[in-house]
Amino acid sequence: MDNISDLATVRNSYTKVVAEEIAFRKLDITSEQVLEDTREACYVLSTRNTKSNEFKHLQTGISNFTNFTLVRFNIEEAITAASKVAYLSELIKAGIDSEIERFKNPLEVKDWLIKNPQFTKLNKLKKSNPEAFFYWFKAIYYLT
Repeated sequence: MDNISDLATVRNSYTKVVAEEIAFRKLDITSEQVLEDTREACYVLSTRNTKSNEFKHLQTGISNFTNFTLVRFNIEEAITAASKVAYLSELIKAGIDSEIERFKNPLEVKDWLIKNPQFTKLNKLKKSNPEAFFYWFKAIYYLT
């Protein structure tokens, strides 16, 4: 996401690829449902729901992923990446073509608070991972 300069191109590519994958797998779902599932997986990871089998599966994937990279990729970096994916998912779903807002400084989120009851657990990220909090705050703004 850090290198995206044209959100419309990303949305068009996503739409084509997801349609092909849905058809190939013979699934009865929409691209919007795929985006919602993506956001939900990002939420599970970001809240570290250790009781969730999905979290355990994602955590295993993160551990295995480090075997294929030259640099270490830990849970905190995965949470930041997940928050960006959640934000991007909501931008795509909402049809937003404007420039992507980017995290610059932890101070910009100091007075922000996620009020949506479904996502208040993410407020914990404000202190531990302000960048992830920034992108989640933005993602939740676009929830439809």
